[in-house]
Amino acid sequence: MTTQGSPVLVTGATGRVGSRLVDTLLDQGRPVRAVVLPGDPGRAALPGAVTVIEGSLTDPAVVAEAVEGIGAAVHLAAAMDWGPGANDRLFEANVRATYLLFEALAERGGAIERVVLASSDEVYPALQAGEPIAEDRALSPYSFYGLTKELDERLAAYYHRTGLAVTVARFSLVAAAEEITRPDGWSGRLFFGSGLRALLSGLGRAEAVAALDAQVPDQDGCLVLARDEQDRPYRFQFCDVRDLVHGLDCLLREPAVVGETVNLSGPVAFGYDEVVPELAERIGVRYREVRLPGPRFDVRIETAKAVRLAGYRPRYDVRTIIDQLN
Repeated sequence: MTTQGSPVLVTGATGRVGSRLVDTLLDQGRPVRAVVLPGDPGRAALPGAVTVIEGSLTDPAVVAEAVEGIGAAVHLAAAMDWGPGANDRLFEANVRATYLLFEALAERGGAIERVVLASSDEVYPALQAGEPIAEDRALSPYSFYGLTKELDERLAAYYHRTGLAVTVARFSLVAAAEEITRPDGWSGRLFFGSGLRALLSGLGRAEAVAALDAQVPDQDGCLVLARDEQDRPYRFQFCDVRDLVHGLDCLLREPAVVGETVNLSGPVAFGYDEVVPELAERIGVRYREVRLPGPRFDVRIETAKAVRLAGYRPRYDVRTIIDQLN
C-alpha cells in the first residue's frame, strides 16, 4: 500500500473512471491531486478535497507541479479518436504527455511508490482475436489510438527498468448502465446498428457494412443481434466501471504487480443472443437478427493474472448492468 499521507495523482480525474476512483481514494483517507484541462466541465463535480492543477499534461511545467510531493500516480488521461486527421492530437495527448509524466516521476526516484498506467485491449487488438486473450498475446494494434497505447506501454517498461515502480492495466471496453441505452454510448454502440456499423467500417469490413445497411435501415433506433454466417452470435466482454475502479485500487495496493501488465475486465463474456432481446425490451426499441459476412466479434478477456497477483475480483457482468436500467 502506498504511503497514506502522500497524495495520489489521478490524471483523467473528471472522467467516468477517474471520478469514481477519486471518490474511492478520498473515502480511504488518501489525499488526491488532479490535473484538469482549462474549461473542463467536469471540474465542478470534483470533491472540494481534491487539489486541482489546471493545465495540460503536454506542458512540462504543469507536469512538474503535478508530481511534486506525491506518493503514487494513476495515469488515466488519454484522447480517444478513431477519425481521420486525429493522429497528431493522439500522439501529443497520449504519447508525449505520458513521456513527460514518466520523466517527471523518474526524477523523484524512490519517493514514488507506485505508478499505474491505463492501457487498452486495443493493443492486441481484441476485436480481431477470436480466442481468449491473455497478457502474453502478441501486440498488433489496428488503429493509431491502439498504437499510442502500445507506445505508452513501452515507455512504462523502460521507466520500470530504470527504477520506477510501474504497473500497466489493459482495460477492456468500460461499461455503465446509462451508456448501454444510447447508440453513441461506449457500450451501446456495440448493440445499436449505427455503432456496430462504425466499428465494422473502422475494421475495413466493407461486406459486413453492406449487409448491415441492407438489413437495418434505421440504425440509430434499432438494436442488432449480430451473427456470423455459421449462425454463431457475436460475443463480447465488458468491464463495469465499478469493477475497473476496484481493479485500480488493487493495483495501487499490491506489491506483486509492480513491473507487470494485467488485463482488467468483467467476470464473464456474453453472447449477443443473451443480451439483445432483453435489452430491446427494457429500453423499448426493436431489434433485428442479422447475419454478417466475415469473422464475428468474439472478445474474451482473461483476468486470471490480475486475480492471482492483485486480488482482483470482478463482480458486475452485463446482466447486472442491464438490471440497473429502470
